[in-house]
Amino acid sequence: MFHKRAPVRAVCGTVINELGERPEGVELTLATESGSARFTAKTDKRGGFAFGPVPKGDYTLRATAFSYLTEQRPIRVTRDRDTTCQATIEVKLGTSSCRGGIQVNSFDKKSDPN
Repeated sequence: MFHKRAPVRAVCGTVINELGERPEGVELTLATESGSARFTAKTDKRGGFAFGPVPKGDYTLRATAFSYLTEQRPIRVTRDRDTTCQATIEVKLGTSSCRGGIQVNSFDKKSDPN
């Protein structure tokens, strides 16, 4: 399934499950297509996650947790090593293929046509 790369300034957000809970310890990876750059993070007690400064470019964000399906989404980081991050990414963990996914709730203002 093809997804357009969602533009973000920095990579942070929240992980929730089908019940609306925010699980701790979900593993997230951010990798380039070539695999030359790979970053990792885990969710905190409130399901939040944040990657440190990430160079601009195209990545795949992947979330994995025991007893859940792996969710992934291509994203584009539009700022070079931006350290400020608003929680714009929501990862929904599902136990079936019809539930789950990664949604970017807001976009980089430079990419906004309005």
